[in-house]
Amino acid sequence: MRKICYISSSSFPSQSANSIHVINMVKSISKSYKVEVFARSSKFFHNKNKIKQEITKFYNLEKYSNIDLNLIYYPFPRFIELFITLYFLYKNLLNYRNIEKILSRNLFSSFILCFIFNKIDKVYETHFPERGIRSLFQKIILFSNKAQIVVISQALKNILIKKYSLTAVQYDKIKIHHDAAPIENMDALANYDEFFKLIKVEKKNIIKFIGYFGNLYAGRGETLIRKLAILNPKFHFVIFGSKEFHHESITNLTYIKFIPPYKVIKMMKCVDILLMPYEKKVFLSKRKTNTAKFMSPMKLFEYMSTGVPLISSNLIVLKEILKDNHNCLLAEEQSVEEWNNSIIKLLKDKDLRYKLANNAKKELENKYTWLKRVENIIKFYEF
Repeated sequence: MRKICYISSSSFPSQSANSIHVINMVKSISKSYKVEVFARSSKFFHNKNKIKQEITKFYNLEKYSNIDLNLIYYPFPRFIELFITLYFLYKNLLNYRNIEKILSRNLFSSFILCFIFNKIDKVYETHFPERGIRSLFQKIILFSNKAQIVVISQALKNILIKKYSLTAVQYDKIKIHHDAAPIENMDALANYDEFFKLIKVEKKNIIKFIGYFGNLYAGRGETLIRKLAILNPKFHFVIFGSKEFHHESITNLTYIKFIPPYKVIKMMKCVDILLMPYEKKVFLSKRKTNTAKFMSPMKLFEYMSTGVPLISSNLIVLKEILKDNHNCLLAEEQSVEEWNNSIIKLLKDKDLRYKLANNAKKELENKYTWLKRVENIIKFYEF
């Protein structure tokens, strides 16, 4: 079977969007290729098989026999991309003829690959403009003719063009592939028993459930959700993905800690409305880069796959996918009144709920599954 190497900067197992993105890509690639994944183990291991078993369980990889995890343990985040790259070279420098294609979300590996393995198709995927010395590496990659480029939004492509003064040739080489959701989400069934067990309330006491799923890093709208819960005591609000325990004073708001990715969709389908209240400044865990102008959040596509209507912040970059009153309702990011009116509007109009949810689900199925994303990328770089 043909082999693709996927070089990441991810840690496995992990709650990070980065690691979940890589795993979803690899799952889809493995349907047509053997995939060697290079990543960091988030835990020290004496037994490689044991940590691989843990990762397999965490990401539900039991059925994916074509995935080969190649892990190193390094206790510090600094230079981890370099060490993963060195491990990839150690494993493949003398056996590179067996590799058909290389996909990389690792800046250092993409930089080094500009100078070696010239006969192998290579793709560099980036989700943000780099800073400092890293921006020099990114610029060299973007100007190189040795790799094709994938970005996650038109906005990010425009930022890179402006930042590095790229030419028309480089502009054409950068292809946009938004994030995605698994096609399997379509057939997943809501797990109400586990849902009510987790939130510890009885369904008979609740009129409607309104949910947020994902990390609570800065800019994710937690404060707005709390205000909405106070305004709507008859509705129960749930936040899935919190890392910390909350002793909650708002009685109709429940925080649930992170659950494995493959279980999330079954919880999403238990609520009546999904919320995506991004603010004007959105940060990842390290709070270094504001991603609000160029992001393509996986949460959006997971939501679209559920058949549950969603309300989103009215950010420009999200309008690359979302259209108000067609596949969602849009509200000004910090206007509690607009968000509250949107919730009431949806709950009063069954036909509108169906229209928005159905349109979003159809668009997801036609355009934004991981399998379609992989197929489009591979087709794009067969040059």
